Amino acid sequence: MDSEKKIYYENATNKLLAQLDTMKMSDEERKQAKSWVALFRDSFKSEDIRFATFERKIPEFKYYADGLCKASSFAFMNAMDSKDWVMMYIDAAYWADGPHVYLKHLPSKQVFDLTADQYFNQVVPYEYGHYIHKLDKQDMLPAMRFLNAVEQKYFR
Repeated sequence: MDSEKKIYYENATNKLLAQLDTMKMSDEERKQAKSWVALFRDSFKSEDIRFATFERKIPEFKYYADGLCKASSFAFMNAMDSKDWVMMYIDAAYWADGPHVYLKHLPSKQVFDLTADQYFNQVVPYEYGHYIHKLDKQDMLPAMRFLNAVEQKYFR
C-alpha cells in the first residue's frame, strides 16, 4: 500500500478511537471498545488474518480494511457483549460500491464504521442502511474465523 493510503488508514483509526469518546457509554465500556478497535484495525494489516477469514488469498483487496466490514462488525458487536450495538447493512441495489456492513451505537445514535476507509475518500451513504437482525451461517463463518484468527495471533 502506498504511503498516502497508510497515512489515511492511521488517521481513520485515530478518528474511530476519538469517536468513542463522544458516545454515551461507561468509562469501562469505552476502554474496552477502544481496545477492540485498536486490535481489529491492527489485525486488518495481517495477511494471515485476512487469509484465515476468507480461507483464501483475495488479490483484488488493495487496502487494509477491504472486505472486512461484515466480519469485523459482527466480531466487534459480540466482543462488546452489549445490546447497545446493532449491525447495519447497505444493499448494493442502493449504492454502487455496496454492499456494506457497519455498526450503530444505539444510546448515542451514532454510526460506527470500522471499515469506512476502505472506500478511500468517498462518502458512505448511511441513510440507505437498515438493521441486520440475524446473520445466516454463511455470513457468520468468516466473522468467526476472523475472531479466531485475531485471538490466535494476539492472545496465544
